[in-house]
Amino acid sequence: MKPSLDNAYERVRRAEQHLAAIKRRLPALGGPVRYWRENRQGVAAFERVVGSDITGVPAIFSILVGEGIYNLRAALDYLVYELAILDSGHIQYGTRFPIEDTEKGWKKHLATFLNGLSVEHQAAIKRLQPCAGCDWVKVLRELSDPDKHRTLTVIRLRPLVQQARQPPARRSVAMHSQVTANIAFDDGRLVTETLQELQEEIALVLDSFQPEF
Repeated sequence: MKPSLDNAYERVRRAEQHLAAIKRRLPALGGPVRYWRENRQGVAAFERVVGSDITGVPAIFSILVGEGIYNLRAALDYLVYELAILDSGHIQYGTRFPIEDTEKGWKKHLATFLNGLSVEHQAAIKRLQPCAGCDWVKVLRELSDPDKHRTLTVIRLRPLVQQARQPPARRSVAMHSQVTANIAFDDGRLVTETLQELQEEIALVLDSFQPEF
């Protein structure tokens, strides 16, 4: 069986598709708003509003986010799986990409999750650990941890709209505007930006190992 990173790359591409689907649906969360006041400078300024008039995030967003995170984590698991085949010459069962905060936690996985990997490849995976200062991997673990029930919050971003000054008798004007929206995790991280960053980091990791296959 010839080792390959094709499955790992496919997981990253699938996560990219989930992210694109999330972005396509975001405009519907913004919706039209009505604003009828003008400040002294004749500028109708909209401010950031967090979840003020949205009762909940549609279920499809949670599904897409969850599947995107799952595929990103799976890409790293596939990497370790294929490295074990590359180094040992055969399939190693029970392999997985560990994410550890301590040296002790890292060492306990050397004979299990990283079974079959060469010393050099074990060292390369260690450089991608929180205990080695790699922070984005910790973010991935936190988001993919099944014991942590992440909630999503809608963030509506209202644009700054220039409005011509009105005669004194008409100091208030009515206008309609389309607002943009995003969704955030319960820790405040924006979903689209976070998934994009994780996707890019994992693609770079795969690219760094690709020449060996």
